Amino acid sequence: MTPLIYAGLDSYSKLSFLNRQEEPIINAVSDVMGITLEQIKSKSRLRVYVTARFLICHYLRKYTKMSLKDIGRVIGNRDHSTVLYNIATYDDLMLYDHDFRKLSERVEERLSIYRDVA
Repeated sequence: MTPLIYAGLDSYSKLSFLNRQEEPIINAVSDVMGITLEQIKSKSRLRVYVTARFLICHYLRKYTKMSLKDIGRVIGNRDHSTVLYNIATYDDLMLYDHDFRKLSERVEERLSIYRDVA
């Protein structure tokens, strides 16, 4: 492919170390939100856990080449349709919820720290 196609993909290329690794994203979300992986994978519907799943689904889809099925496995063996719902809900929350937007920005900052270390 020509270099013109890759123009504007700066953020993806910077985080290309993530390729198929979910650990940096999960660690960033769990650090920012103060919860564990077991809590994220649980069947609980507490708002803090659901919000973490929204963030993880979005960033795994954005920065990795993982399939929806693989992302669902990471967040507790969820179905691919659940992952699609989480990604769509993330987009809606970014439009209307100021606190969620700030939380997402903090996760993005944490991911840049992981990028700088790698």
